[in-house]
Amino acid sequence: MRRGSKTARAAAVAVAALLAVSCGSDDKDGDDGADASVEGAGDDSGDATGPTGTLPAECQMPPYTVAAFRDGEIPAGSEQFEVVSAVAVEIPIVPNGSDQLTLDEVFAQQETTDLVGYAILFADEMIDESSVSLFGGWDPVGEGKTRGNVGVYPNSTTPLAAGDKITPGMLDGLDLITTLKRIGMDLKATDGISAYLDDPVGSVTILGLTDDAICLDVDLSWEYGDFGIDALGTLTI
Repeated sequence: MRRGSKTARAAAVAVAALLAVSCGSDDKDGDDGADASVEGAGDDSGDATGPTGTLPAECQMPPYTVAAFRDGEIPAGSEQFEVVSAVAVEIPIVPNGSDQLTLDEVFAQQETTDLVGYAILFADEMIDESSVSLFGGWDPVGEGKTRGNVGVYPNSTTPLAAGDKITPGMLDGLDLITTLKRIGMDLKATDGISAYLDDPVGSVTILGLTDDAICLDVDLSWEYGDFGIDALGTLTI
């Protein structure tokens, strides 16, 4: 797999643990009534297999149900959110905080780097994979539809791998000039920018990772607001 490419890839999710972005979920440990959201998770009726690897048995492609909801003043989603489709996006990372590389060198290394983040986009509508990239495809298209996502990013020069547990915080272990967090999440019933307070709470565990699929166990919540200091509610996945 060319891990540096920005193409969207099918994402699988686990039942016992739900994956953010490609999600599937069953209630887990009573976390605010939310299951671990997994990318591509659903029931436990089979394996999801890629050409050069196999995901764990609890990981499955959509459709599946996850807990993905925002309570409070701007509600969205539900504790039984029906995921129709999900895709995963690789986000290449090229450390260059000291400007030791030229812009052309950065672009060239993006195509070959093994150091990448992963974001899973999931929705209750069909997602056109060709429309999804680092910069587009994240907002719902159909009237009354909702799209959510969960992203995880490495905090060292060691690539992410199955078994890794990612906890909230800033990317401070790389030579980067960025305010990017180790974990990102969002849920949109309309287009626009969401505002969140402090850091998410919880963690994301990579259950499986193949050449063209990723499976996550997601247990996250994050207070949201309107760019003020007060929370309007909480997003849970």
